[in-house]
Amino acid sequence: MSDEIRERERSWFDRIRIFVMGELEKRHWYNRLENKHIAVTNNSIDIDLLKVVRVDPDEIKFVAGTITPGGPDSYHLEYLERPAPFGRESIGAVRGGDWDRTGVRFDSLSEFTAIESHFEAGVPWSDTELYKRHEESIDDGYSSYGVRSIEGLDHKFEQLDELFHSVSKHGLRSQQELGKSCLAEVGIALGRDGRPLFFGEGRHRLSIAKVLGLESVPVLIHLRHRNLLYGSCALENR
Repeated sequence: MSDEIRERERSWFDRIRIFVMGELEKRHWYNRLENKHIAVTNNSIDIDLLKVVRVDPDEIKFVAGTITPGGPDSYHLEYLERPAPFGRESIGAVRGGDWDRTGVRFDSLSEFTAIESHFEAGVPWSDTELYKRHEESIDDGYSSYGVRSIEGLDHKFEQLDELFHSVSKHGLRSQQELGKSCLAEVGIALGRDGRPLFFGEGRHRLSIAKVLGLESVPVLIHLRHRNLLYGSCALENR
């Protein structure tokens, strides 16, 4: 094969690669909840966008993107500033950039610190920063943590106790096993090196799994780093 032919083939593969990446970053691709076959040069990657996989919760050490403080009427005390919209639009999303290298740790989230303090150190919920901050917002007349009363707030934490005991007994079952949508699974993103990062949804479940030392948790992959298209996604084959 002549150098000229090789150069033409290389140029053709490059054009195909650029086209595929561009199309993946269009929203209408993200909304197609079906299997995709992505051809990149001479590599083929089969991805089932709605496949729920299981990962070691201890591998999910960081979040995708950064975090920002929530307001007095927020459900969470910290919100994720994600590199892609969360939800149906993020399924199958591909993004470049340094969102996988921000260094924001999952265990810095208020839900994790409260759950760890309560179940490992025996700290009453009412003494955790998570409870106190929501209590303060409710006392100021806001809806916080999804409730407007202290009674409602106490019930939310009672539900966390129930969830903890259920998971400790049965493990963390997938939302599909519970008859719910897979979109409600713990959401993760894959960084450029295939490392799983917390992407949103399920921070309470993931925190409990970490505290209990579970071997695996069911997750749904929302976002992948652009550089993963040049290599293999280790989690895809688990």
